[in-house]
Amino acid sequence: MADADEQTKKLMRLAEEAGLIEIKGLENASGGTRPLIRIPGDNRELINFCRECAVELAKDDRLFRRDRTPVAVNHEKARLDMMTGRALRSFAQRHIQFFRFKGGQDEKTVTILKNIAAETAAALLESWDLIDRLPEIHRINPTRLPIMRDDGRVDLLKPGYFAEQGIYTVDAGIEYDETMTREQAKALLDDRLKDFPFPDERSKAVAVAAMFTMFCAGLLNKRSLRPGFIYRGNAPGAGKTLLCKFAIITIAGSCAVRTMPRRDETRKVLDSLAIEASIYILFDNVRGKIASEDIEAFITSPQWNGRYLGESKPFCVDNVATMFLTGNQSSTSPDIADRCLFVELFVEEADNRDRVIPRLIDDNFLADNKQRAEMLSAMWALVRSWDGIGRPRGPTIMPRFEQWSQIVAGIVYASGYGDPLARAVIPGAGDVELRDMYALIALLAPDEVGTQEPWEFSHIIEQIKEKGLFEDAEAWVGRQQKDIWEKDGSLSTAGRSFFGKMLASYHERLFRSDDGRRLRLVVQGKGNSRRYVVAREA
Repeated sequence: MADADEQTKKLMRLAEEAGLIEIKGLENASGGTRPLIRIPGDNRELINFCRECAVELAKDDRLFRRDRTPVAVNHEKARLDMMTGRALRSFAQRHIQFFRFKGGQDEKTVTILKNIAAETAAALLESWDLIDRLPEIHRINPTRLPIMRDDGRVDLLKPGYFAEQGIYTVDAGIEYDETMTREQAKALLDDRLKDFPFPDERSKAVAVAAMFTMFCAGLLNKRSLRPGFIYRGNAPGAGKTLLCKFAIITIAGSCAVRTMPRRDETRKVLDSLAIEASIYILFDNVRGKIASEDIEAFITSPQWNGRYLGESKPFCVDNVATMFLTGNQSSTSPDIADRCLFVELFVEEADNRDRVIPRLIDDNFLADNKQRAEMLSAMWALVRSWDGIGRPRGPTIMPRFEQWSQIVAGIVYASGYGDPLARAVIPGAGDVELRDMYALIALLAPDEVGTQEPWEFSHIIEQIKEKGLFEDAEAWVGRQQKDIWEKDGSLSTAGRSFFGKMLASYHERLFRSDDGRRLRLVVQGKGNSRRYVVAREA
């Protein structure tokens, strides 16, 4: 293919020779003259048309690609919108003038401006010559956020496309106060959070960590994982959703609240949000038990493989979304608890209407650019302070989230908020199965060191029923939930399978009880002859 500028000049010259005078001076979206590109037809191959269009559409932040899909930046919503063939017909005309020749090969040939046909636009959109030329976009920042450059420097990104890491930053018009000190920054954040009923410093540290997870995503390697965040209140009106929005709206400028989708719809929701590069997902007011294999997989997937809605076409994109969930006294599955940090809010008043809240904080307050600028400046000041003192790490590492633990938890701890990864003892949340297993093993354990106690399956089930253990357990057959207990109180077939598999999964596992005992479960035999031995080790 000839050089794009030379080809454009040639086409302009041909147009002038053909008598096309009125197109002179027409401008593109950037204020320059739009080049002429001849539409495909007789004596004009589609591939050349696609290559010439690709040169123009890949310029100046016009079109990008998400995996192999052309997308455009939606500046108003700070998200990526998939480009369609119908939309491309007019979108391309912001930057290109399409034409064709009319008449024979004599001097009377004239040039006519044309709209490209829908079929041509669709072919252009799927052309590899276009897709391969478009810059790939991994993340869209709703405002200026910090980045860890390849040379290790920490900077605030400027608006526009940052090719080094495939990040596009929307200009939200927010000015940072670069003079804010660490002390001023912490005082400002403490003031914003002072009305929330945190029962302990750990919950407050986790709430601050959620804010910095959104703010500091660019400091992490794009393959690094971010934990999810679960906000629990002991009663309605505790402020869990509002506190969650502190982390989201400060960065994104708005917050889309969703209810937990049905089990068979969860994957579709996650696919849709992944392809548009959403930087957060909020499932609000989850009732009952928070458990979903799709959400579990999403949190621990640096890349997300999905399918376009209504199509069989697959995609694989960087997962840039942080997961947020809220609920009142919600319990969680062990796998969800292993991937999330908990923020607890405790309201003392029996009637929530008796609470006196001295100031109004709502979505409008959080979305106000002045308020956002103050919050963002405070977080940036604390990041600069952490950077200036040698980037200390926090005292605890969360398995699978090692880099997040070092950077985000390190910033929170260095800012004076305590350790967000400190062990949380939360009734009804966390790994309830493991907690009840500890209680069961303690019941089955022998009294003396060096001895062991064998148990039959039926006797273990009697202990479980008598002590009320594993009351929140759920048995699943495929994607259908089954009752563990029959109406007469006996163990169901699904329940027998559930407890059999659960006990077998703890074979040769060591339990350290609160009183210092070392207890090991050993599963011996198969079928009806299987025995469960609890040995007390020295």
